[in-house]
Amino acid sequence: MTLTQIFYAFLIAVIGALILIPIIIWVIKKFDQALDRHNENKPAEPYTLPKNAYAIIAKENIRTLAWYLLYFIIVIITLVYFFGKIEYGENLPYIVFLILVGIPFLIAFVHVVSKVEEQSTRLVASGFSAGQATAHRMKWLLIIPGIMVLVIDIALQVANSIK
Repeated sequence: MTLTQIFYAFLIAVIGALILIPIIIWVIKKFDQALDRHNENKPAEPYTLPKNAYAIIAKENIRTLAWYLLYFIIVIITLVYFFGKIEYGENLPYIVFLILVGIPFLIAFVHVVSKVEEQSTRLVASGFSAGQATAHRMKWLLIIPGIMVLVIDIALQVANSIK
């Protein structure tokens, strides 16, 4: 490994940390607020149009997911550009990849869990049954991480094949 690659790894790690730290703080704050609302036993705010609740929820979740996916794609392309092909093993590009993609993946999952819990509570407040709210929760907790893993895998394969 050359000194230039080490410098790029350090530079990317510093930039990644500068980007990730505020996002981590924001997500933890949102998660804490959701837990506070849940623990205070305040009634959840129902959806104004219960017929359109599922469409509203899908739009919210896709909008949130889009930002994370954009981040993953940009980071993967940047890492492959600076380090070359990223392969599994004990090498610097793979470790940097795990840090810059793995940690945000966990943050995104926590963000999704808090958002889906709030949506589930709002569904019950809107007149849906507890079973429908649970089905909604399980559906989105499987769909969103699945899409994230799929996009990360495809972006890494495409970026590695181009380089």
